[in-house]
Amino acid sequence: MHRENEFLIAFIIRVLMAVTIFLLPGWAFANPINEITQGTLVAKDLKTGLHAELPRLSTDVEINVTGPIARAHVTQRFSNPSDQWTEALFAFPLPENAAVDTLHMVIGGRTVVGKIKEKDEARKTYEAAKASGQRTALVEQHRPNIFSAAVANIPPNGEIEVRIEYQHQLEWKDNRFSIRFPMAITPRYVPKRKLPPTKIVHSKQSLTGGWQILPGELPQDIKTSDETEDPLNTQNLVRLAINLEAGFPMEGIRSFYHPIKEIKANGVVRIELVEGHTPANRDFVLEWQNAQKTKPTAAFFSEATDQGDFGLLMVLPPQLQPEVIPPRELTFIIDTSGSMGGQSIIQAKSALLEGLSDLRPYDTFNVVAFESSARRLFTMTKPATHKALKIAKQWVQSLKADGGTEVMPAFMEAIEGSTDPSSRLQQIVFLTDGAVGNEQEVFQFIRDNLGNQRLFMVGIGSAPNSHFMAEAAHFGRGTFTQIGDVNEISAKVKILFDQLKRPVLTDLKLTAKGLTELTPAIVPDLYAGEPVVIAMKLRKGGRRLAINGRLGSTEWQQHLGIQKDVPQSGLRINWARGQIKQLMRSRITGRPPHEIKKEVTALALQHHLVSPFTSLVAVDVTPARLSSSDLSQKILNSERVAGMAARSIRMAQTALGIEWRLLGGLILIVLGSLLWITTRRMSEQAL
Repeated sequence: MHRENEFLIAFIIRVLMAVTIFLLPGWAFANPINEITQGTLVAKDLKTGLHAELPRLSTDVEINVTGPIARAHVTQRFSNPSDQWTEALFAFPLPENAAVDTLHMVIGGRTVVGKIKEKDEARKTYEAAKASGQRTALVEQHRPNIFSAAVANIPPNGEIEVRIEYQHQLEWKDNRFSIRFPMAITPRYVPKRKLPPTKIVHSKQSLTGGWQILPGELPQDIKTSDETEDPLNTQNLVRLAINLEAGFPMEGIRSFYHPIKEIKANGVVRIELVEGHTPANRDFVLEWQNAQKTKPTAAFFSEATDQGDFGLLMVLPPQLQPEVIPPRELTFIIDTSGSMGGQSIIQAKSALLEGLSDLRPYDTFNVVAFESSARRLFTMTKPATHKALKIAKQWVQSLKADGGTEVMPAFMEAIEGSTDPSSRLQQIVFLTDGAVGNEQEVFQFIRDNLGNQRLFMVGIGSAPNSHFMAEAAHFGRGTFTQIGDVNEISAKVKILFDQLKRPVLTDLKLTAKGLTELTPAIVPDLYAGEPVVIAMKLRKGGRRLAINGRLGSTEWQQHLGIQKDVPQSGLRINWARGQIKQLMRSRITGRPPHEIKKEVTALALQHHLVSPFTSLVAVDVTPARLSSSDLSQKILNSERVAGMAARSIRMAQTALGIEWRLLGGLILIVLGSLLWITTRRMSEQAL
């Protein structure tokens, strides 16, 4: 009887161990020191191993808009309530075309100005200064729209202030200017399996996947609490102000997601938040238009610098209407992955339903839904009959958000489901939040496989991955539209589908005299309300530009003579940023990586810009911390994007979900039972 009790106790212990191991949540095995995202700082005591929260005091954003260029000053202040010297690590989003060129670090009344260096050299400089006790800061680029900063040797019970400056070109669309300041980072999804190889794309992805801020670079700790978010309790508050000096009378100034107030003085309109601050979980978007309601055919801005003259040209497409709207083959792709949970899936389905209602009987269509796998509604595209549309709408209404974000299978389904395109304008409308970790692989696939199909990206959610969607639209020769709120779906979708019904202006070519090193070098197709915006270097002498293209089957040409320059600061940096983007895109065309790195590095160093191969580093020459003193590390805990369902992210965070943990636990229980029974029988036989 005694032996039997021992066996029973051993069996129970095995069962408890199995259940404990396989049912513990993922965070129990996480290493928080390596989790760096945008949010609040978390401090780890190197002696005790305990974590204590380090509050962010404030983030102040001041943006000056002059003509088509915005110059932003972002100041982040942190406190160190501990009695240890500390290192702070944090990531932050910026507009995808942001050119970061300035870093100021202020600690203990001292201001240190950052210098641009090659990335490896900057990292070595930072690490050496950190080890020697010097105050130091480092700013690096991980994606065109995601940067990180590290600051070392913050004094005990002291504060640190980090000031970053950047500029970017405003968006002009549908006769309106707009500016966006991103505040949150949508987590990316790493594909968890290898895709079937195609003749062009060969996947090198790992077999494991999950949600990350930057896969392999900045692992994340995403907040997954379903509790009501109270803005008064958040520690990540942002104050924001914009000074508008557009160069023309403005009207219709509108903030999409944050209440604002306008203060007018001396021809400048200052925009401030009504409540003074806002939680950093939703992007800020502002737009305005010309009060005179004129539609200029072109606008030109120039700047003279000691490194040469630079310009920015904006040309509007022709206001021509075709006699007959050609039939289209329209494929809708909707993202139903875990990150789309909550308001995002509601917005995406509403936008898709609006698109279905816009189809004409002689159009053909299909719908593809994807998460960890992809499936299309119809085997092949079907005519937009009343019956087919009814089936499609019912199918769309039934979709739910869950699983991973496997993008390329969705494109494959869209391509394979296409019928004969010879007499139709082929268009793909892709609705997603852009939670994609393997961007370059997707860009390569789009460029090499879409053929004559045009790709129109619709960004869903309060903080979509705009870099992914803008670049995907570029390689797919389409456009990018953002929908951040359910109340704007109808208006924005109507504008988009009005554009899609019109023939595009294709095969555009530019010939210029006196203008050199244009960016972009290849002009995309044009749609109504979408201008050509080109940055360039200028030579002395005549400056003339000719644009040639096709409107349907008709040849089209427009000549433009630039007679007068309008002074505009910041165009040199704007041009350099465009050149860097153009060079990085050449990876898709097969240009050797070492050539790209060499040219990008030289360009970034010349114009003092953060790039994939250069970083800003600031070092205070005076040591502040004795080498014998410990240095603790602070890392970031992510704010969940507004409207994103916590449960969907939590269930999709890892390659193996809770179902596999349960299965593993049950297997061990069975094995434990068998072991116990076998051992007991052997014992009985021995007796």
